[in-house]
Amino acid sequence: MKSRSASLPKLIKPFNGVGSSIRTHNEYQDSYELWKRDLRTSVYRDTRRAYIRKTQTHAQHERERQAGLAKQQLQTLHAQQLGEIDRYQRAFQKQESQLNALDQAVTAKAQRRWTAIEAVISAEQEKTRRKLEAERKIREEEERKRKAEEDRKRAEEEKKRAEDEKKRAAAQKQKDDDERAAKEAADAARQVEEAKAKVIADKKAKADAVAAEAQKQKDLGLRSAEEDWQTARQTLLDLKTNSTRPVKADKAAKSTWGALRRQITPKVGQVTPDLSSINTTSMQILQILMPTNVPPHHAPIRQAVLSSLSKAVLLQAETEVVSEKKAAVPLAHVTFNLLTVQTQGLGTEFADILYSKLVQRVGIWAIPIPLPKADFDGRAWKNDDEKLDMTGYRFDREEREGAREYMERVAGVMRVYFEICKRREREVEKRFCVDRVWIWIARLVGRPVLLGQAVAAELLFTVLDVFGKDGLRIWGKQWIKMLALIYDGATKGYAGEGEDKKLIGGMSTEGKPARGRLQMVIESIMEGIQN
Repeated sequence: MKSRSASLPKLIKPFNGVGSSIRTHNEYQDSYELWKRDLRTSVYRDTRRAYIRKTQTHAQHERERQAGLAKQQLQTLHAQQLGEIDRYQRAFQKQESQLNALDQAVTAKAQRRWTAIEAVISAEQEKTRRKLEAERKIREEEERKRKAEEDRKRAEEEKKRAEDEKKRAAAQKQKDDDERAAKEAADAARQVEEAKAKVIADKKAKADAVAAEAQKQKDLGLRSAEEDWQTARQTLLDLKTNSTRPVKADKAAKSTWGALRRQITPKVGQVTPDLSSINTTSMQILQILMPTNVPPHHAPIRQAVLSSLSKAVLLQAETEVVSEKKAAVPLAHVTFNLLTVQTQGLGTEFADILYSKLVQRVGIWAIPIPLPKADFDGRAWKNDDEKLDMTGYRFDREEREGAREYMERVAGVMRVYFEICKRREREVEKRFCVDRVWIWIARLVGRPVLLGQAVAAELLFTVLDVFGKDGLRIWGKQWIKMLALIYDGATKGYAGEGEDKKLIGGMSTEGKPARGRLQMVIESIMEGIQN
């Protein structure tokens, strides 16, 4: 053991020298090797940088190429869209030209039709005039002969009496003359007294009749034409003051009103003669006026909406009914349904507003009544334009509508009113009941200042056209008497004689055809009643 331990240092010593040599070799840095290593590093770095620059340049060129392609595609698409827009515009212009041509053709056709109708009416009127003129000449000739014969006989009798008188004594003749003079004076005085007494009695009888009629109308809840006018004008002012203006001043209320108005107006314009459509439209409008799933509308908003509904009905009458009379029936049916709603007094409130708007649109003809000298509050009319406005004339950019357009528009509105009054399924407010039509006719026939206007003849034709033979069932023989009275006014005249004779509708260009239509509808009604 001892010898082995002693020999270890000898073995280790040579290894220590080798390790030192290895360490020295590892720590030695050869300059060539360092240069080669740095060269490889530099080449790698430069190569990588060149590759990165090349890659970035290629990506930039690719992005620019893609952007150019996208821009070119957008330009192509834009050009295609512009071409399509141009084609659509040319197609629209072509269609518009076709519609204008069609409208002109329809207008020209309607004009030719009316011209032919008016020519036929004028020919019939001329034929009737010549016939009446011939009959008048025959009657005048017969009357002349009869008077000539009576004058001859009277002359003979006077001659004989004169000869008898000459035979009497002068004294007796003087006495008879005195007695006759005294008697004539007494008779003249008695006649004067009787005439005075008759005038006084007639005035008293007329006053008593007027008072009795006024009391009777008061007992029946009826009012005079003047009272109807004043009430309608007062309702219009109250509606504007208490409803329309406050609603327009409140932003939220105005928004609600506008939304409800936009719902109602299309429904009024879409009603058709189908009973199901009429009932559906009536219920839809009623649901708008009286919603069930939300709180009820405040009074000003409800009244403003009823005003818009009334205006929509009347505007529909002015446009659709003028061109197609049958359109008045479903429109009147829907309006009648709403007028007969008893819930919360809606029907009565609607009746007040609708009647006042009716007076606003057609003026004095809704009652009818000559234009009063002042408004309901005593205010005098500002000028002639305001007076015309009160008679129902409309103005477009300060230009008054034509007489024919005015007559047709008023007749269209009143046709709807008469159709409402004709319905009797349920009880309705008095101003829209059937008895009101009789009052309307009586008022117009009893006012000569209105009968001479062309509108009067057209409105009488309208009301007779609506009721026809049904008037006999409603009013009995009084209907026949009224037809005879109107017919005499249209043929023989309602006032004056000879050249001063005044006929219903007057002698204007619009009045003559209207009077012709009035005569024909009366003849048609009477022929239907007789058959």
